[in-house]
Amino acid sequence: MAVKGFVTPNLSSGYVNLRTGPMQQAAAVGRLKVGIKLELVAQECDWHACRVYVSKQVARIVDDVFVAMIPAAGRDWVNIRLAPNLQDPSTDVGDLRADQRLDLIEQTGDWLAARVYVSASYTRVVGEGTVDDAPIADSFSPPIGTPQEHAAWFAQATADWRDWPGRWFDANRYGNRYQLWDNGPWAYHTGADLNLPRQGNVQIDFGQPCYAPANGVVRAARRIPNRTWGNLIVIEHRLPDGTRRWSRLAHLLDMEVIEGQAVLRGQRLGHVGDACGRFPSHLHFDIAQIDLGRPRQPGQPDPAGDWPGDGEAARQRVANDYLDPREFILRLQP
Repeated sequence: MAVKGFVTPNLSSGYVNLRTGPMQQAAAVGRLKVGIKLELVAQECDWHACRVYVSKQVARIVDDVFVAMIPAAGRDWVNIRLAPNLQDPSTDVGDLRADQRLDLIEQTGDWLAARVYVSASYTRVVGEGTVDDAPIADSFSPPIGTPQEHAAWFAQATADWRDWPGRWFDANRYGNRYQLWDNGPWAYHTGADLNLPRQGNVQIDFGQPCYAPANGVVRAARRIPNRTWGNLIVIEHRLPDGTRRWSRLAHLLDMEVIEGQAVLRGQRLGHVGDACGRFPSHLHFDIAQIDLGRPRQPGQPDPAGDWPGDGEAARQRVANDYLDPREFILRLQP
């Protein structure tokens, strides 16, 4: 189902600056306050691009791609609004000054729609037209590769845990004890790290599409602000017997779904990334028996970023709370 997404500050943030570009150095042009929502245009690694409006009475298009104020004597700025409404003062979210420009989205009647950017670390995406319950997940497929590669893999899957559809392979198997980066912390792995072979120095898996492994509802689609996860999606799946499982795809370059959105098996979710430059590109994929998509609580770790860590208790928790994703998919294949 089609879902429109909106961006709003986290409950712990009183407001978030609106900026002209996706960088901290970009000029601030307003504030997004708690309780106010802006329509989502795109989700990037550390930023959300949002739709705003500037009246054609006071703004114009520059170079076919920017919105700028129309110079006028005695006017230093013009209003930026969350909706095309001059009469409602609550739609005023910022000011566009004479030396600033916004990226143009489109012309719509008497208004110019433009982009502003907010930090993903201090905001969350909420949906309009979301659903409460997941459609039945009667089968699962790998989150990477083509349908033809899936069919060939299901027909001839080997016993090798590295073996995934097409040329995809797992570089860090479920339950493995590994080190996150050189001289970094150790942990027990909750799933698979899916890769394509390099072509020389080129990581060809970067930017490859990834897909929903089964029918479900997106319970998390956000950036986890630490060195590990980057952009992350959690989908809740309701199996035919009524039990629930939660799939997690992490380190994404972008996300094409939002929280609360129903998705179907094989629906594109986004593209493989590198945790916003923190790791070599790959897709982290796991299947959990615990609810990774439950709402975040103020002052508590984000459940979507669950990470058991190292030690005997962590090893046991991975065994109890997570499933071997390859084995699970082969057992519940279409």
